[in-house]
Amino acid sequence: MTSFESRVDAIVSQADALLSQSARAGEAEMPGHTYFLDNNNVLALPRDNGDSRYPYGQGGFNFWVYASGYMHANEGLFSYFLRAGEGQEPNVAFFACLPKAGGTHDVVSLMPVPCTGCGADASQAKRYTVLSSSAAYFVTQLPSLRFALRVFVTKQKEICFSLLARNLSDEPQTFLTSSYLNPFLRHQLFETSEDRWFKEVRLLEPGPQQGKLGSFLVKVNEDKDRVTSISHFGVVRRTLVDGTGTKLLSHEGTTSRYRYVGGSRGSLHTAQSLARGSFGEARSVCAFTETSIVGDLLQLELGANATARLDLIFNATDDTQAVQTLASGPISTDQLDTQLHELEQDDASRHAALAVTTTAAPDAAGVKD
Repeated sequence: MTSFESRVDAIVSQADALLSQSARAGEAEMPGHTYFLDNNNVLALPRDNGDSRYPYGQGGFNFWVYASGYMHANEGLFSYFLRAGEGQEPNVAFFACLPKAGGTHDVVSLMPVPCTGCGADASQAKRYTVLSSSAAYFVTQLPSLRFALRVFVTKQKEICFSLLARNLSDEPQTFLTSSYLNPFLRHQLFETSEDRWFKEVRLLEPGPQQGKLGSFLVKVNEDKDRVTSISHFGVVRRTLVDGTGTKLLSHEGTTSRYRYVGGSRGSLHTAQSLARGSFGEARSVCAFTETSIVGDLLQLELGANATARLDLIFNATDDTQAVQTLASGPISTDQLDTQLHELEQDDASRHAALAVTTTAAPDAAGVKD
């Protein structure tokens, strides 16, 4: 079984080799700045006209991942994450914040959206997306750091995000990473001004087996009819794998979109907390008056050539008895990699079972009117 880190190294090697050889790139090129890689993987470069996408999911659960970084999920009319319109801020986002003079930070989106368009994000970041039949990989490379985000869906309909940060230099690097998730969890295909009234997000203390990072608990109340109300729950578990030479210097979490972006007029494209490097006032519970979200900020120090891995798993359930057990459960990164490996094997078996038979067309001279 190939590890996450080894898979990222292989993807980067293939992509760099392809893009550095114009003849080879020409042979593998498809419309829309996309290219075939090995094993039927598709390399997609950022573009401003159109988008590439691939559906991941199990048993009626659909999770669409776009090369731009937009993502949305549904099961029938039930929306886990709403689809964002062109140019709107995404409902799933990951960032790196690089310290600069004056105590502020250059904000680098780890996916093509949102486009922050300033600082290191505009001038130094090289990014691309690799879509496979089992997972999507978003790679962002800077002069001294490389980030790779992997996204896939398990057979249990869990959405799994794995972020790998690698120090490419011989000197220690200090930076922040941030995750932003805005689940919807309603039987709707669009958002209204009233939906925030029925959604609550709580940041929980870590369980005994969860290390330093606790879970986020999302609760959405929905009226089925005039007399029946039900609650939908979403759980976001997190774990950080500290490699040799890796330190978690500090961490913050927030459930407030206002704290994350800077108020009702703010946007992920210019999130003030990321430039500042802090959410400010703690907000571990958010409901009713503003949109509640899942947000965190982790300050990391990576030694020379060291790596760090952050994993988030999103589960949704209506089972009130299972929520607390799920929220306090640990994450096994080895198990995550095994689950993806099994999905890849299943997909390979399906392709191997496909057979195509062709027959020669009859000789035109022997065909009668």
